[in-house]
Amino acid sequence: MAQKKENNTEKEAQETLKKEKAYKVTCGTFKARKKALQDAAEAKGKGINVSLAISNAGYVLHCADGLTKAGAEALKRAIEAKKLQAEITEQ
Repeated sequence: MAQKKENNTEKEAQETLKKEKAYKVTCGTFKARKKALQDAAEAKGKGINVSLAISNAGYVLHCADGLTKAGAEALKRAIEAKKLQAEITEQ
């Protein structure tokens, strides 16, 4: 009986995690590869780790993903404090 209660609480916790929306923070989308590489180098120089990904829209500088809304907003403020552009999108 104790195992059933434990299993139910685990399932409820997993369901609430699924219901929460995840957000990602990017530092811009670029059509030109050279501009994307320049901005990636600038972000790295200012201490922000980004990864450059190629998508249908062009080159995207990803900072982080899988964040809560509060975490994404805090990261965005930290990036913008270093004079870089940041965007929050829902995954």
